[in-house]
Amino acid sequence: MSIRWLALYTATDTHPRLFDSLDGVLSYLERFEQLSEEMLDYFALRIMSEGEARANAPEVRYPYHLIYYDLLPQRHEKAALGQAH
Repeated sequence: MSIRWLALYTATDTHPRLFDSLDGVLSYLERFEQLSEEMLDYFALRIMSEGEARANAPEVRYPYHLIYYDLLPQRHEKAALGQAH
């Protein structure tokens, strides 16, 4: 089973808000952070193509950093190298 997360850092957050789907994080950004449709499209395209997205002023009120994590490949890579989990 793969563990996939989207971690959203806002402004100076030291701990991200975690989402289990792109739809979930985009809904959050639209509803609570009130991002424009253009910014939501930007985040969706960047996360799908590069695995992360950043936005800063003046496009948004606060800096945002969204990162996609898939923990399963890391576990398999460590096992292949004979390392502990």
